[in-house]
Amino acid sequence: MRVLLTGGAGFIGSHLAAGLLQRGHEVVVLDDLSNGRRENVPADCAFVEADVSDPATLNAIPVVDSVVHFAAQSSGPISADVPYRDLQSNAASTLLLSRWCVQHGIRRFVYASSMAIYGNPPAVPVSEDAPQIPLSYYGISKLTSEHLLRVASQDGLRPTSLRFFSVYGAGQNLDNVQQGIVSIYLAYLLRSDHVPVTGSLERFRDLVHVDDVVRLCADVLERESSPEPAYNVGGGRPTPLSQDSTMLVLAASFAPDGKHVALLARDSLDRPQVWTQEVRGVSNGFAAPTRLTAHTHVASTRVRWTRDGSALFYSADGKLRRMDARGGSPATIEFSAHLSVTRSARHLPPARLIDTSAHLPARAFLGLALSPDGTRIGAIALGKLWIIPVGGRPRAVTDVPFTARGLSWSPDGKEVAWSAGAFGEEDLFAADVNTGAKRQITALAGREAAATYSPDGRSIAFMHQKAEQPGALRIIDAHATSAVTDTLRARKVGAGGVDWTRRVDVSPQWSPASDALLVVVGSQGPTPPSARLVRLSGSTDTIAPFLDNPIFLRWNASALTSPSSSRRCMGGRSCISTAPIRRRSRSPSSTR
Repeated sequence: MRVLLTGGAGFIGSHLAAGLLQRGHEVVVLDDLSNGRRENVPADCAFVEADVSDPATLNAIPVVDSVVHFAAQSSGPISADVPYRDLQSNAASTLLLSRWCVQHGIRRFVYASSMAIYGNPPAVPVSEDAPQIPLSYYGISKLTSEHLLRVASQDGLRPTSLRFFSVYGAGQNLDNVQQGIVSIYLAYLLRSDHVPVTGSLERFRDLVHVDDVVRLCADVLERESSPEPAYNVGGGRPTPLSQDSTMLVLAASFAPDGKHVALLARDSLDRPQVWTQEVRGVSNGFAAPTRLTAHTHVASTRVRWTRDGSALFYSADGKLRRMDARGGSPATIEFSAHLSVTRSARHLPPARLIDTSAHLPARAFLGLALSPDGTRIGAIALGKLWIIPVGGRPRAVTDVPFTARGLSWSPDGKEVAWSAGAFGEEDLFAADVNTGAKRQITALAGREAAATYSPDGRSIAFMHQKAEQPGALRIIDAHATSAVTDTLRARKVGAGGVDWTRRVDVSPQWSPASDALLVVVGSQGPTPPSARLVRLSGSTDTIAPFLDNPIFLRWNASALTSPSSSRRCMGGRSCISTAPIRRRSRSPSSTR
């Protein structure tokens, strides 16, 4: 059977694609890669990169025998912030795809619905006959899709809706802390020493392993029809999000089969040790953790599985160790390491010392920004924030740390923001340019820099970088009454970071409509930098090559402008470069 699988580059979809191939089916994966990854798609699948909610996409779909529709926008925060995207990605795509099936005589249709259609059910376990009163836009879009399929069944379609509960397993995207309760908690465990639990600690989830979901989906698909139009897909057992017997764990790591977790936690003598825990999502929830080691000291950094899941690697008592995953005596891994660093020779010009007997005016700043109305200049210099009327005398507004750098004006011209703090631990601050009153905007772990107010004044975008971890482009409420201390209040909209040398202007640039951000990505060597256009709706475009060494970027209604030291300018002199910003724009233009 030839199967069209939408969303096949995502977590569950890619597992199902592999499962269908193992059963001898031919699989065509359709995915726009907004959430999924191309490398997740099995090599034996045909792949079409397209948005199934776009009517033009239907012309690119090959003839198939059946359809499994997994493509969806499933993030709760995005659903709350951009509700129309749920209707477009979930309901509209189902309508288009179901009508396409009817027109081409395709009868079998399996749909990935959600337990979110029930809202807060009056009793558990939840049956398929429970009241369907969704409390989120996401739940509404899923329930709408089920009704659309019910209408399409009058024209010969044989749909089955599978209402997934909390699916977990190997391959979940740990970079996304906005969906998937298990992946969210694991992501926090891998990045820090605590897991923030918002809301009631008495909440629970019905966990089901992705392998069980794949088997069920394939079984349903291979039947010509189902006795019932919809089925709940869960483990049938509540798993609480917090228990009195919980341990503080570090460095959690999934086994390759996704059914075991290795972790570091303290024993009764308060010493870090290696533990394993079996995840029994279908029948018995989580098994009790088992301690494998009794070392004097285990390095609380990481524990890793072998590829076949039979053993664990970790560091203890100053040595690298290997232990059978079932327990036993650890083996010591003897090794030696040789490190060499090659650096290019630097020939510095002779130092030019200042004549200390002469009095000369000095010009230096760590932040400079023109106000939105063009009448004032903000500057950070000599440990103070200065406001300089164009053509007037500077006025020191307030004291700032000597680590302060980078300035951004609010669109109403009443406030400026900057970053300051110890190396690698900078936070964002702001001050009223009239009164000098200061406030702290962020206090996240790591470095926050390159703050930029949205033109509508509602949000602040900034780069967030933690040591040894990928950076992120985040946005927060510009009018928050307290400093943002948790990434749950700082929405990640894309990848980002701060080049320590700042070879290019890394400050994200808002679109005039406040619905997208332009992020310049630095490059090494002679290659010009590139840029990413990140839309708040979720899609991303790449612009390459971009303006050479752009600084002081400005985005108006029609173009992006930058005075840049460009190799395209004669004699290496500065020039004004402009890049038109349109959908799918790929190359900039330059004018002297």
